Formats: sequence, C-alpha cells, structure tokens
Amino acid sequence: MQSGTSCFNKTIFKKNITHFWPIWGIYLVFLLYALPLTLLLSTENPGTGTKVAKQIMEENLARYATCLGGALTPMFVFIAATVCAMTVFFYLYQNRSANMIHALPVSRKELYVTNVVSGFLFLIVPQILTFVITAFVCFARDISRLEYLLYWLLYMIGMSFLFYTLAVFCCMLTGHAVAAAAYYFVGNFLYIGIKSIAT
Repeated sequence: MQSGTSCFNKTIFKKNITHFWPIWGIYLVFLLYALPLTLLLSTENPGTGTKVAKQIMEENLARYATCLGGALTPMFVFIAATVCAMTVFFYLYQNRSANMIHALPVSRKELYVTNVVSGFLFLIVPQILTFVITAFVCFARDISRLEYLLYWLLYMIGMSFLFYTLAVFCCMLTGHAVAAAAYYFVGNFLYIGIKSIAT
C-alpha cells in the first residue's frame, strides 16, 4: 500500500502557534482596541420609540463608519505581515538553525507550507475574532449595516494576503533578516517612489 506524501506538519504548526503566540496576541489586542472597543465607547444605546433614539442611531451609524475607517490601517498590516513572515522563517537566518531544521525528517515542501499557513493564520484569526466581537457590539448598539463590517474583513484579509506573500518571498529570497526587511520595504514602495520621481 502506497503512503501519501503530506504537505503539512502538525507538530511544527503547533510549535509555531504556541511558541510565537505574542505576535498574534499583540495583533489581536490592537484590532480589538481599534474596532470593537472604540465602537463600544463611542456609541450609545438608542433605546426605543423616540425621536431622540432615531438621532442616536444616526450618530451611531456615523461613528461606526469612522471606526471602520480608522481600523482599516494598511501600515499596521504591513508591519504585522513582515513580523509574522520573518518570525516563522527565522531559522533561515542562521546556518546552524537552518542545517538543524533541514536535518529533521520533514521535507522542505512540508516545512515551507506549514510555516506559510501558520504565519498567515497569525494575521487572519485575530481579524476574524475582531469581526465576530464587533458584530456583537453592533447588535448591542442596534447597528444593522453589518455588510460594511464584512467589507472591512475582506479588505483586511486581502491586504494581509498581499503583504504576507511578498514578505515570505523576500524571506525565502534573501535568507537574511535585514535584507528581507529592506527588499520588502522597497518592493512595497517602489511604485510610489517611481511615480513621485516621474511627476
């Protein structure tokens, strides 16, 4: 009976999740502060059946839009993606660590896929948890336009995917922490730099 080749290693995945929990923990705290906590503190409970309640609901909706715009911060996703990619591929930056990891009975494809998935989850899971908690805050404040919250989540996932894949590419290309960060920065701002020079 032929055994299938795995592309994912559960042990390395668990090690990444438990060993590097401060990264996704800090990112989760930032997102919880930026969106659900800010929304909860800046809005009021409208109550029922009065003209004042309608005015409060309109103000809540305006503050909701402001909070979503404030929490949609590409720069923080830019930084978080860099940190996640450089952390899970940190073993590449030292010869001893790279030789030790690649001497394990784990294929390089399996190691790469596991690290890419675990690093990407460091970004996505806090965003999904923030989405769910913010949805409960919206229910508590009678804010019914949850499609905007869904758009926020989709934008964040899209930005995370783009930033993270470029960061992983830079980490695998260089094998050096400073060079990876420099290439990542240049790769993201190259278009803006060329455009500003050309105009």
